[in-house]
Amino acid sequence: MEPEDVLASDADRDEAVARLRDACGEGRLNLEEVAERAEAAYTARTRSQLRKVLADLPDPVAPSAAPAPERTGPRTKLFALGDDIERGGRWVVDAETAATAVLGDIKLDMREAYFSSDAPVLELRTVFGGIWIWVPAGIGVDLHGSALLGDRSVQIEQPPPGAPVVTVHANTVFGSVRVANNRRRGRILRALLGE
Repeated sequence: MEPEDVLASDADRDEAVARLRDACGEGRLNLEEVAERAEAAYTARTRSQLRKVLADLPDPVAPSAAPAPERTGPRTKLFALGDDIERGGRWVVDAETAATAVLGDIKLDMREAYFSSDAPVLELRTVFGGIWIWVPAGIGVDLHGSALLGDRSVQIEQPPPGAPVVTVHANTVFGSVRVANNRRRGRILRALLGE
């Protein structure tokens, strides 16, 4: 297998989109170009396809970074391309869940789910899409990431001290990521806002 035929990982795609955001900040790309290329990056299957998305951009300066922590425990991957994915009721939330929505929506209701880890991590990415997460009451949420003409929000009741925490890394381009623990209130707010 040629090196350019190597399948791209989620980390490769995230790195490519981060380079696109940097290029926008430097004035090399406009927002429309970033959105178009981010969609191509998130749907790329191989590293050579990712290189094509970044071909006319200068090489980044390599930072000296610590190696990524080793993954432990089960991992779930969800990908919605022009489609919707919904999970609810009794199901198992793995230690890590990666969800990507491109021109689609992902809705994960975890209020009745079983958690395989005390500290689950959600890696969420959207391009012209939305991801909605409902967590059980009494669980904290730690939200990180970025939004390029999109939004990320956490609307939960304050958990008690020492409560378990779900870590959410959310990156969105023209999309939204919302985490809440009361789905009914979310429906009422969306109805009032006309969403």
